[in-house]
Amino acid sequence: IEFDTDEITSTYDVYKIFITNLHVSDDNVQLYVQFSQGSSYVTSGYRFANGQALDNGATTGVGETSEAFIRITRDFLGNVTGETSNWECTLPHPLGTDNGKLIYYSAVSINHDPKVKKELGAGAYLGNQTALDAIKFYASAGTLASGTFAIYGLAKS
Repeated sequence: IEFDTDEITSTYDVYKIFITNLHVSDDNVQLYVQFSQGSSYVTSGYRFANGQALDNGATTGVGETSEAFIRITRDFLGNVTGETSNWECTLPHPLGTDNGKLIYYSAVSINHDPKVKKELGAGAYLGNQTALDAIKFYASAGTLASGTFAIYGLAKS
């Protein structure tokens, strides 16, 4: 799923992306993000940090400092009936040219156990300060089988 210059414009400085009732085609899948600059997706140099809390009280985290994508899931997504994932992502200043590009996110999901999990994290591309012209969400394997992706710009004051 991609949002490009048709949706990301200079009208807003901050965008919210909501992903609801996400289902994937394969089991044990991660949800990835990449940024596009100059009509080409950046494929290296991403950083991310993610954590999760499960309904049994367990907490875990993961991070990377040089990856081909931003991994926004801490735990795997699955394709079994009842497994679902719902996200709120914030994309601040995607057209700015004074800082690297950031995204931060949180989710509530149900996995195969079934356990309720709360995930949160942040990711960045700090290789340059070039404005973004698109953002892409995709699965590490298979496809994003169903779900709703919506983007909203937050009004400037």
